[in-house]
Amino acid sequence: MEQAAVASCLKTEVLRAFGASPTLSLAWIEHVTQQLHAARALIELRNIRSAEERVLQHLRLRADAEGKVVFKGRLLDVAAELGLTHEAYYRALAGLVRSGAVGRDRRQMCLRPSVRPSM
Repeated sequence: MEQAAVASCLKTEVLRAFGASPTLSLAWIEHVTQQLHAARALIELRNIRSAEERVLQHLRLRADAEGKVVFKGRLLDVAAELGLTHEAYYRALAGLVRSGAVGRDRRQMCLRPSVRPSM
């Protein structure tokens, strides 16, 4: 877990701020939309039965244009996010590395071209 700061505002204050600033309103809508898309993607990932396929699809979603993914946090947290035990996550990741689908250097993963999503 990470530390967080929480603030509260009255609904009337928030609505007044949105009314006064269309830019703020649009930024908030974009933020909430991104959160909704992320939540839907996570639900879809968790519905994948195969741990290897779940991990691979997660890497595909997070990869940059070169197929690289760098995790800033702990891989234990990534496993929990995906609904996997850390043992199952590491086993699946090791299988992907052994098969050649993924290259790994600590927290950096690289998808091989054959498994990257087509752009």
